[in-house]
Amino acid sequence: MMRHVVAAVCLSSACALLGGCVVQPAPAPAASTAPPPGAAPGAAPAGDPGAAPPAAAGGGLAQTGPIECHGSESRVVENASITAGAGPAVNAHGGCSIVIRNCELIGEIGIDAHGGAVITLENSTVQGTSGKAVDLHGGAVLNASATTFIGQIDTHGGAVFNDNGANAWQ
Repeated sequence: MMRHVVAAVCLSSACALLGGCVVQPAPAPAASTAPPPGAAPGAAPAGDPGAAPPAAAGGGLAQTGPIECHGSESRVVENASITAGAGPAVNAHGGCSIVIRNCELIGEIGIDAHGGAVITLENSTVQGTSGKAVDLHGGAVLNASATTFIGQIDTHGGAVFNDNGANAWQ
């Protein structure tokens, strides 16, 4: 299984197929109880679901286009503001696995997952401009913690939403 991290670094139009982001191999996860490098003294430890999303250079989250995850892909998306206009901010299907941390997801539907996709959301915001934040179907699984959902969460066709705590709905 391939594992990728979507770095929120926008490049030229040559990367349009990747939503304008660089895709690089993900480093092995490391447990840390120290604040992230450059964090203010007293900042929450890295990976703390209660921590505020880190800012990109110049303030705010790095901007990127919609995220696609297909088949046996495995992706990690961190510290990004993903805006999709028409369509989903995240489209995951065909058994892919995606971890989303410290992100803002805004689309007609924030997340559309089907075909056995597994999504893990941590300390993020998901907004559906159509009124539907999440559409899970076809056996998809969404595991959410410390995430704010703006809009409806729709599960059907054997899909599962796991509320792992500290989530909010608006």
